[in-house]
Amino acid sequence: MIPSTHPLHDAVGPQTQPAAAWIWLDNRFNVLCSNPAALALLAANPTLLRLRRHRLQALQDPALLKHSLQGAAQGQPTALALARADRLPLTLRAQRWPAAPAPATLVLSLRDPELETPDLAGVQAMFKLTLTEAGVVVALAQGRSTPEIAEAMGVQPNTVQAHIKRVLAKSGTNRQAQLVALVLRSVVMVASGPGKPAPQTPSRSSPLTCGGSPT
Repeated sequence: MIPSTHPLHDAVGPQTQPAAAWIWLDNRFNVLCSNPAALALLAANPTLLRLRRHRLQALQDPALLKHSLQGAAQGQPTALALARADRLPLTLRAQRWPAAPAPATLVLSLRDPELETPDLAGVQAMFKLTLTEAGVVVALAQGRSTPEIAEAMGVQPNTVQAHIKRVLAKSGTNRQAQLVALVLRSVVMVASGPGKPAPQTPSRSSPLTCGGSPT
């Protein structure tokens, strides 16, 4: 069993589903409104994106964002991966939304993969695993290699491989990649980032936070 002080227990996150982050834009790419989750992501990534005078600005490659928005406006859903030093990229998807409330035309969806993690207890319950096996699964889903997991657990890599083999049998998957894909698409993914985003104070230079969602 993994002790409560073991590094693999760092994977346990709060029992909440990841909040969808989105921004509405009009046909001139002016930001109409954004939800708190999107504002929190922008605040956490000030060197990538920012809102200024009702415009979303990409600080590293403005032309790439503009091209993506133009493509989405023409009915071609586009996606970007915004690189971050020593971190996984922040991802952005732009698309037209037929049911968008006027005068909105486009919706931007933002996602930070580092703010989502598999819940240890959820993984254990979903596949009927031991705590150690569940910890290995969470570590795999977080992108850790077998040697890294072995070092964190203080065991040999072949011991980790034995855990993985048992997990594959219990989860009904045939390959490690298939197991990870299943976990990342499942209901056990939870928010793991900082606390609730601070509420935005509306001003002339910042778009209002709006309710509802583009679903």
